[in-house]
Amino acid sequence: MQMLAAGADIICVHLGLKRGDFLGAKKYISIDDAQKSVKKIFDVCKKFKPEVLRMIYRRLDF
Repeated sequence: MQMLAAGADIICVHLGLKRGDFLGAKKYISIDDAQKSVKKIFDVCKKFKPEVLRMIYRRLDF
């Protein structure tokens, strides 16, 4: 809400690292928890500023 109120044109949800990443992440969230977090944030975006661009970032292993 604060970012939308400040006039953000883009909201990018950074989900952090996933388990098993080459960096050996000790803190991570499951894909199910990630989906719930993103939905909650994007629902607010759609309600209060539907034109805002919505993006997701999650580090992948290569």
